[in-house]
Amino acid sequence: MRGALLRAKSSRSFFNITSPDCLHFSRRRLYICSGKCKSLKDFMPKIWVPKTVEPPYKHITQIGDPILRQKAGSLPVEEVSSPAMKFLFERMISAMKSFKLVGVAAPQVGIPLRVIAMEFPKAVLENYTNEVAKTRNMQLLPLTVLVNPELKVTDFSKNTFPEGCGSMTGFTANVTRYNGVELSGFDENGARKTVKLNGWNARIAQHEMDHLEGTIFVDVMDRKTLQLNCWEMINAREGRVELRYYSK
Repeated sequence: MRGALLRAKSSRSFFNITSPDCLHFSRRRLYICSGKCKSLKDFMPKIWVPKTVEPPYKHITQIGDPILRQKAGSLPVEEVSSPAMKFLFERMISAMKSFKLVGVAAPQVGIPLRVIAMEFPKAVLENYTNEVAKTRNMQLLPLTVLVNPELKVTDFSKNTFPEGCGSMTGFTANVTRYNGVELSGFDENGARKTVKLNGWNARIAQHEMDHLEGTIFVDVMDRKTLQLNCWEMINAREGRVELRYYSK
């Protein structure tokens, strides 16, 4: 501000702005907090405009975000292969890989549309012991994108295993799911696609379909089994543990 004059007096300072461009601030005292205030928003909260980030996000929305409780809307078939949707698919896949997830729904990147992406690659499978992988019926699942997916149960027998969610970072709980499902929808090119899944991949599909209905795994979990995965580390490090909501 040209010609502005700043005067500081002890811990109760004030700005005396004499610039012609800032006459509305003339003779107005703005008390500050001894250097502890870090930005303009501390001085002028009523006119402060926070930075906004437009979806689709690079991060994963967390529980509490209203979008996770909305029922996602269907996408017109003619729009599936549009540049906008291509960008959404890329952003979803990037977020899924960045946060080492095996599935993501469009609401988890801030877009309330019926779109899911899933992948259970070898790199993830190798994180589990052979015994666990066999018990949970884990199999490789190639990258799969489905628009307007519909789910049909093909095996009504159920299993119960620990399940987590990128929208509840760090937490898991036991969830009961069907053993087999069939998903039908459109792929990223607008072509009809049907996939049959069982075991762990069927669980992934059911989890992501829940997101499209505004349901989170805590709604269907065994409540007594909810836990923070790193609780042992928290104790060992005397609480000095960081849960990141961003990827490096």
